[in-house]
Amino acid sequence: MTSYDLRTEPWIPVLYTDGTSKRLGLLSIFEDAQEILTIGTELPTQRFALQRLLLAILHRAFGGPATIAEWEEIAGQWKHHLVQVTNYLDRYASHFDLFHPEYPFMQVPNLRTSKDEVFGLERLIMDVPAGHPFFTMRAGKGTSEISHADAALWLVNTHAYDISGIKSGAVGDPRVKGGKGYPIGTGWCGELLGIQASGSNLKETLLYNLFVPGTTSSFVNYSPEKDLPYWERRESNKGSNNEESAPRASNPENPSENFATGFVDLYTWQSRRIRLVSNGTSVTNVLVCNGDKMLAANTFGLEPQSLWRFSQPQTAKFKTDTYMPAMVDPNRAVWRGLENVLAETTTIGKKEKRTVHPGITEFIGALRDEEVITRNQPVTFQTVGVLYGPQQSSFAAVTTDSLVFSAATFQSQLGALRAVILEGVNRVERCAYLLGDFAVTLSLASGDKNSDLAKDAIRVRYYTEIDTHVRAWIRLVEDVQQRVAYLKHLDEMVFELVNQIAYESIKEAPQSAIAGIPDPQESGQGNRWLNAATAQRTLQWRIRNVLEHLNTDVTAEEED
Repeated sequence: MTSYDLRTEPWIPVLYTDGTSKRLGLLSIFEDAQEILTIGTELPTQRFALQRLLLAILHRAFGGPATIAEWEEIAGQWKHHLVQVTNYLDRYASHFDLFHPEYPFMQVPNLRTSKDEVFGLERLIMDVPAGHPFFTMRAGKGTSEISHADAALWLVNTHAYDISGIKSGAVGDPRVKGGKGYPIGTGWCGELLGIQASGSNLKETLLYNLFVPGTTSSFVNYSPEKDLPYWERRESNKGSNNEESAPRASNPENPSENFATGFVDLYTWQSRRIRLVSNGTSVTNVLVCNGDKMLAANTFGLEPQSLWRFSQPQTAKFKTDTYMPAMVDPNRAVWRGLENVLAETTTIGKKEKRTVHPGITEFIGALRDEEVITRNQPVTFQTVGVLYGPQQSSFAAVTTDSLVFSAATFQSQLGALRAVILEGVNRVERCAYLLGDFAVTLSLASGDKNSDLAKDAIRVRYYTEIDTHVRAWIRLVEDVQQRVAYLKHLDEMVFELVNQIAYESIKEAPQSAIAGIPDPQESGQGNRWLNAATAQRTLQWRIRNVLEHLNTDVTAEEED
């Protein structure tokens, strides 16, 4: 009988701090966490999902942490507390065997369709949607069979990010009609714009994400004793007549109404029912059916690892303020959407709505509040999101980004410091629009009526060139008393770049832009002319109005 013990078999690729790489089992990855730089998977979605699996194990092994003091104890005595992790994994050993006859890891052992069908691995491997090779160059044997280690990686990833669309109809699932499982949405993580904190090594990363629910504003009704990973629920159901292929349901009369009990439950959410088919040495086929459906609306009290946005359409639908996961935009750097992380309120029309912050950023703030981490401690936040195609039935793009902050940014009483960052980012954004207007004027002055292309091109260039500067500036902001100095530094940097781009744009413009044309929006005698000179003067004047601290005496301002 085939067996593959994920506790000991080397299946998770890691990169060590010394530059070496290897694969590790669950026990070893916790043991070596301080020497591991990061999980080194093919895709960021795999890393995100695997870290959630590791966190679920830690939360249940430690029985918490319930307080910051418990968190500190775990952080300070990591090796000592790993005995609890080993004992926990041993207790549920059968559930971490990829091919256990009764409890295969993240699978249903007797899963079948009415026709006893199984399918190719393109239904499991995210980078090869059926018929459309996507992220990596897999061919031949790379898609006809994969190792047990790779199958385990893709299994975790599929539960988290699988596409929606019609699935094979599982025998025992009451939702199946005509042998088909109709769409229930993507895997749970596919609904999110995921965010995790990252440290200097895997131990630090896991600790930064080892969430204490009582430290945040959203997790007020959390019940840790009810928040179980799927393997503990399955263990407690031993001997019952529950059909594993059927969905969990809060209402037996309506099995589409699924629910979660907390973040540990969501970290291991079984979005699909899956069975891997092995030939003894590798996985050759798979069956993927619908699993547990989870609606994303207002789940910020359960899910700490997502950015959120206020949704007016969903608010109208549910007749209560409704927040949804932030949208995935592969063309937008994470620093351009910081209002979802740092702002206290969001303006919707003429109304102010509170901003729902990610639970994980509030937790980092709580660590700073308790002075567990220093004010200038760098904390990296990594975002991961998937953009799906029409009807969410295909993959369009995987996005990932990271941004380093000082820990002080998230301190609960330092809203003024967060406001400095938001003000700076707002100035950067406003200058992008002014540069776009400049490009339109320059384009019209040269006789080119297709000015939108010029506007888009100059903004893309600006965002590309300003990107590293803004990221570095955000990392510097840690002392609210230095507000003026921070903004002056940013203003000078932006002003220099805007002038450089404008100057080079004029140099590259056709000669006709120098002479220009009469402003088509004015008529009569004494028309204002549009040319390179007027475009540049207007830009200078407008930019100076935005960058208010260009000529500020920092010493005098700070003394005031």
